[in-house]
Amino acid sequence: MGPAGDRRPPEVHAEAADPSEGQRPQGFARRARERLVRFWDSSAVVPLVLAEVATNRVRGWLREDPGVVVWTFTRVEVLSALARRRHTDPSAGRQLSTARREFLDAWPRWFEVTTVDAVKRLAERLVETHPLRAADALQIGAALVAADSEPDALEFVTLDARQAEAAEREGLRVVHI
Repeated sequence: MGPAGDRRPPEVHAEAADPSEGQRPQGFARRARERLVRFWDSSAVVPLVLAEVATNRVRGWLREDPGVVVWTFTRVEVLSALARRRHTDPSAGRQLSTARREFLDAWPRWFEVTTVDAVKRLAERLVETHPLRAADALQIGAALVAADSEPDALEFVTLDARQAEAAEREGLRVVHI
């Protein structure tokens, strides 16, 4: 659990909320229906911290709902995206360092889905059902875990059209450009 006053729902953050162990996250989907809740794919997180074409749009979505739900491996995906850009454009080093710092500073305030086994099982089904890359399937799987079997209880934010289509087919309400 994060700092005092943290709004992080423990059932989303805790590893112990593994459905295979007979424990199901309770209450998150209900709370999601009571107020706007969005799950953020890494494709939408990068423009939050790094100036891109979609930056104004995604920052507007963040202003509407500052409660960000993310998959635990989003952290690695975003750090990887920033590092790749630093390798391909060394002149952007200062901007990328600032983006990395802003991202790492924001991370502790976000709700993190850490239930790896449940997400993995869902992702395995998703790659058989939809034309998805593994990382995209894991993101959708994490959103479904966060939604607690009520996918219409939260919005899925992505900039990836193929992922958006699959998420919609899974019942998630998709926010994308």
